[in-house]
Amino acid sequence: VSAGLAAFALGALALAVPRLPGLPPPAAAAAGPRSNVLLVVLDTVRADHLSLHGYPRRTSPRLEELAGRALVFDRAVSAGDMTLSSHASLFTGLPARRHGAHFDERGLGRPLGPEPPTLAELLGEAGYATVGVCANHAFFGTGHGLERGFQRFDASAPVEYELLHRLGHVSPAYPRRSLHALAAGLAPPEARERHYRSAAQVTDRASAWLERLGARPQPFLLFVNYMDAHWPTVPPAPWSERFPGRDPGFDSGDRARMVREVVKRRERAVTDAERAHTVSQYDGAIAYVDDRVGALVDRLAELGLDGDTLVVITSDHGEALGERGLVGHAVSAYEDQVHVPLLIRPPGGVPAARVEATVGAVDLLPTILAATGCAGPPGLPGIDLLSAAAATGLAGRAVVAESYPNVALLGPGFARTQRALYADGHVLLATAGGEAELYDVAADPAQEHDLRGQEGRGEDLLGRLRAWLEAVEPAAGPAARADRGTLLHLRELGYVE
Repeated sequence: VSAGLAAFALGALALAVPRLPGLPPPAAAAAGPRSNVLLVVLDTVRADHLSLHGYPRRTSPRLEELAGRALVFDRAVSAGDMTLSSHASLFTGLPARRHGAHFDERGLGRPLGPEPPTLAELLGEAGYATVGVCANHAFFGTGHGLERGFQRFDASAPVEYELLHRLGHVSPAYPRRSLHALAAGLAPPEARERHYRSAAQVTDRASAWLERLGARPQPFLLFVNYMDAHWPTVPPAPWSERFPGRDPGFDSGDRARMVREVVKRRERAVTDAERAHTVSQYDGAIAYVDDRVGALVDRLAELGLDGDTLVVITSDHGEALGERGLVGHAVSAYEDQVHVPLLIRPPGGVPAARVEATVGAVDLLPTILAATGCAGPPGLPGIDLLSAAAATGLAGRAVVAESYPNVALLGPGFARTQRALYADGHVLLATAGGEAELYDVAADPAQEHDLRGQEGRGEDLLGRLRAWLEAVEPAAGPAARADRGTLLHLRELGYVE
């Protein structure tokens, strides 16, 4: 035990917070001033659990403060229900069907291919410095292609996780289990359960990059990903106690058992105690991330970059908390999975405004390119949200979200692709097998009353979805990676068993 602790301590020192790496010399940029871009993704945050969007618990006071100088889009829809597909859409402006980076028929993630240019590549070609700081190390930095185009990308895991991960590769049978068991008695839950860097660690790292980037003569793109609302959801005190319902004894093993019994085997429903605990920690984690995002925006202002930076804050997908017998994400295209927050603050801010029209993740790339004056590839399906909102040009559009098979975690019962098409105040959910549901999302946000059985309802939307499928050619990209290291990362974060 002593030798193990000594090795752990030495490894922790060796893996201590590294210095910022250097950046390449500033590239030649086009003439004229260009806005910096701060793109923040709140991993696994559904819109209806933010007080910014009317949730009764005060989970997002800092975002509400920022909204006083920004546009808030109340009906933003992600491109998918999991990190890989939705981030790939954010970076390419393409739906998951077109870019191909999503679950395959086995439930493993297919990488983003080399063909569609990414946001980082497009801005880099225009002379931007491009940096990413990302807590989600399962799909970033593991060969899935999301970091393509970034000059520097930091997707490292916490020190203790990295050490145990490396020991596990040497001898998976003993060191990881023994050291984890030893740490369980010595560390608080947020340290022993969490497999990703905390919001405080991400903000510290991103703030250091802001200082470095702000001192350079070229504009920059800084992408920041926070993961605290993702399972294992273990916010630190006082956020862990912020909202009632927490069960101190509930851990990753209990959650895995709940997913198997409730979702995979369909043996029972989520209990009241399980839901109370899950929601309390989920809401606490959102409040924690909100606080740290606020600190990052404060640092932007302290460095004098506020008036030169476009700030975009959104989420990649939501989280099921027991609705319809589902837990987690990557399980469906329902509202709890794909309705996400979106806040855009142009450089220096604008008068506060809320946009009710439905918008999609594919709109963010055109919006950022327009705000920075950079050219993009032709034929993108999205639009510049800032110009369209000002011109009230958002009505009548159709927005599509996609959920691909999650067989690796949930079994053959989830071997289906489901799509949600939003148009005219309604959403049509349809699977490749022909099942379809229709909801009025304004009157029925919980999606409890299927209107599909009513005569004549939904046929127009079904036709629009068929037309969309015919127009969007599916990608034939690289095969999914299934090496041992990638599978270990995905298993730790609940994507595979």
